[in-house]
Amino acid sequence: MQIQQIADNDVFLEATGEFLARREDEYNWMLGSLERQIRHAAPSYSFMAKVSDGTDIALVALLAPSALFLSRGPINAIALLCETLRASQFDINAICGPDDEVDQFVSIWTALCQCRSELLDRQILYKLTEVRHPQSVSGSARLMTSSDVETVTSWEVGFSREALQEELGLESATSIANGRVTAGDTFIWEHLGQPVSMAALARPTANGVALNSVYTPLKHRRNGYAAALVARLTELALTVRGKKFCVLYADSENATSCKIYESLGYRALMMCKRFSFAY
Repeated sequence: MQIQQIADNDVFLEATGEFLARREDEYNWMLGSLERQIRHAAPSYSFMAKVSDGTDIALVALLAPSALFLSRGPINAIALLCETLRASQFDINAICGPDDEVDQFVSIWTALCQCRSELLDRQILYKLTEVRHPQSVSGSARLMTSSDVETVTSWEVGFSREALQEELGLESATSIANGRVTAGDTFIWEHLGQPVSMAALARPTANGVALNSVYTPLKHRRNGYAAALVARLTELALTVRGKKFCVLYADSENATSCKIYESLGYRALMMCKRFSFAY
C-alpha cells in the first residue's frame, strides 16, 4: 500500500474523482463538498489523501473542519492512513464514514494516540430515485428569502442542538441563515402565511443531490409539513433539475424521521458512524 497526500482541491478531485464516482450516491458528501469548494474558490481542505494498492485506489480520506471523512477500504489501507496522520500530527477531532471502516479507524487510532472515543451517532444514508408524495398536507413550498432570516436563525440553533448535538451561537446561526438566502438552496413550507418547516438541497453531483437541514420546530410537528417539503424538493431535484437520484442522512435512532423518509420512497443505502476523540 502507498499513500499520497494532495494539497489542492482541484488536483485531489482529478486524482480521486473516477474512484468516488463509481459510488456517486455513497460518496455524495466528499464529491459534492469538493466540487463546492472548487466552485467557490474556497481554501483547500487541510488533509486529503488517497491510498493505492498498486493497481487502483483502495481508500480516500478528506479532513474537513467537522471531521475526517473516509471512503470504503481495506483495514491495511486504514492502518497506513492512521500512521500517516499520526506522524504528521494532524488534529483529528472526529471521524465519519461507513460503519466497518470507521470502527477499524477508531480501533487503530485510539491505540496509536492513547485517546478515548465516543460514538456521537449512527446515521442511515438513504437514496431515492422515484418519489411518493404524502397525502394532502395544508400549505405550500417556497424558496427562503431574507424575510425568513430571523426565523431560520432560531431554527438553526434548534437543528444544531437536536441533530448535531452541538450548541450553536446566535452570531453563527445568523451567518448560516444569511448564507442560505445567498445560496438560494433552502426552502420553506408555509402554512396560512406562517413558516413551519425548512429543508435544503445540497452538494449536487453529476447525477444526484443531497437533501439536508430538514427541520420543523416542536410546535409545528406531527402535521406532515417536513414530509411534504422533502417530497416537493425531491421532485424538484428529479424533474426540474434532472437528477437521477437524491440522498439524505437520518439518525438511525430517530424512528419517526426514518419512517417518513421511507414512506416517500427513500431506501437505506449505507450505515454510517460518527465518533469524536478526546486526547
